[in-house]
Amino acid sequence: MRVAFLDDSEQTSPRRAGIGDLLAFAAAIFPEHSLTPFAKDLSGIVAERGIPAGEEIKWHPPKGSFLRQADGQLVKTLRRRMLEAALDHQVCTITVIIDHDARYQSYTKPELGKIILKWLYERVSMHLGDHDDIGIMIADKPGGGAREEKRWLAEALELTRDGTEYVEPGRVVLPVVTADSRHVPHLQLADLIAAATTGAIRREPTRARTRATASQAAAPPQPGRCQRRRPRGLGPTKSV
Repeated sequence: MRVAFLDDSEQTSPRRAGIGDLLAFAAAIFPEHSLTPFAKDLSGIVAERGIPAGEEIKWHPPKGSFLRQADGQLVKTLRRRMLEAALDHQVCTITVIIDHDARYQSYTKPELGKIILKWLYERVSMHLGDHDDIGIMIADKPGGGAREEKRWLAEALELTRDGTEYVEPGRVVLPVVTADSRHVPHLQLADLIAAATTGAIRREPTRARTRATASQAAAPPQPGRCQRRRPRGLGPTKSV
């Protein structure tokens, strides 16, 4: 059994030429045996950094929170340690992103959300199939209150019940459920993955970053396995 934790991210007015507003959805997929050890390790990382117990780790912390006022180096180290802990516990990640200004200009934001949820469901199902495993999906509660959550869960139910043209139902064995990320550290990792990946795409690539990306792309993937690369620096970047 594997558990996929989901969160989204939006980046408006990116600096990178040729792209528009970005909407992303990410999954952090945990083997069942890694759930408790990851949470325990993250608690230790937070305590070592002097971060108050119960502080939610978000890419864009709310006003008045400890991390909103924290030193940039502390935040960067926290993010790196979080990603390293995920690697140590065999967490795989998937991120799907839509450029709203490309072929999707005529779509509303809810319509785009439905599209990327479908893409993410398909890739999580394929990942489970690669490992001949089953899983469940837990998403952060969507904004907009109970009415929006009900609408979103109904759309998700269609996927787990009917599948898509590319994947049969059955790998994700329960309807998608939601949880409050304030109380689920695994969802906080999903928030980091979604926002960091989207933030990397929205920036103009430097020559050094382009060479590094090309070098990584040239490395042959391992069949049925996530690529395990140690994270580079993740400094504070605003996510809308």
